[in-house]
Amino acid sequence: MKKTFVALAVLAASGASFAQVAITGTYAFGYRADTSNTGGASSGLGVDTSTLNFTATEDLGGGTKVTAVMGFDGLYRGTTNAGDSYVTVGGTFGTVKMSVARGADYLSGGTAGVAGFGLDGLLFSALWAGDAIAYTSPSFSGFNVSLTHEEITPNAETAAQGVGIGAGDAGAYPGNYQRRNGIGFKYTGGPLVVDGAYQAYDQQGAAPAATAAGTTTPNFVSRTRLSGSYDFGVAKLGGGVDSRQLVSGSRVDTLIGAYVPFGAASVGVEFGTRKYDGTGQGGLEGTRNGSAIVANYALSKRTSVQGFYVKYDNATLNAVNSTKQSADRTEVQLIHSF
Repeated sequence: MKKTFVALAVLAASGASFAQVAITGTYAFGYRADTSNTGGASSGLGVDTSTLNFTATEDLGGGTKVTAVMGFDGLYRGTTNAGDSYVTVGGTFGTVKMSVARGADYLSGGTAGVAGFGLDGLLFSALWAGDAIAYTSPSFSGFNVSLTHEEITPNAETAAQGVGIGAGDAGAYPGNYQRRNGIGFKYTGGPLVVDGAYQAYDQQGAAPAATAAGTTTPNFVSRTRLSGSYDFGVAKLGGGVDSRQLVSGSRVDTLIGAYVPFGAASVGVEFGTRKYDGTGQGGLEGTRNGSAIVANYALSKRTSVQGFYVKYDNATLNAVNSTKQSADRTEVQLIHSF
């Protein structure tokens, strides 16, 4: 449920002008237990990705509307605390969106609305922050296309974001973070949802930073991604693939998932893989697997209890004997939205 208040927008000598602003957000608190690939364990209570959003809209006339969102995410579980903030200009011509946002890995962010509830930052990539501008066309029989330019900001530099600060060659991380341009599409037709994109990266020859395991992740050249889902009513099934061509070799992520509602309760499962091939680096080569199960119970329209269990292979193979090492995570949380 959205709550609104009258916020002061402009104060001038002739008087004051006011805008309607909607306040929404989510607060999640819970318990997490992790078992590492070396057998170590950690657990405890904490806040899990809680956000606060302010949304204002203005009708410019002629079917054109401006929407501005300021997001705050000071309580988080990911590796960045940037909230989703953006401004859009939309009308019969489509929508232009300029944003600084926290984004999940494509697959762990949900394959066309299915899955995406536990493998981010474990099997797949962690949350990131970046600046972007995108154009999305009007919908034609459920189909639209989009053009995007993204500048992914290093996690350690998120506090210094501003105009002109992005994934360039300057700063403490020269060449390690790449810009990307892409074209994408989405189709929504009844129970069927399909989306995909192709992206090309710059700074392909830049030397990446070494990881803690002593290996390096080769920079990206291009990326092709596709996902889809179908809602059968009694269950929703989906899957996707995210394939990246590297300067040396390739990286391919896959995910399939299912979501089954039972009245106020629901259960979901997902199975994912990440495969590096041809990189020439023993710590990266090979296929890692992960799986997750989640259960959710709605106490009301805005409050729910959620628990999930994730089992996954470690981020790198054992550098000595090339064997995969498994880890797991269990989490239970109370989530309230407003």
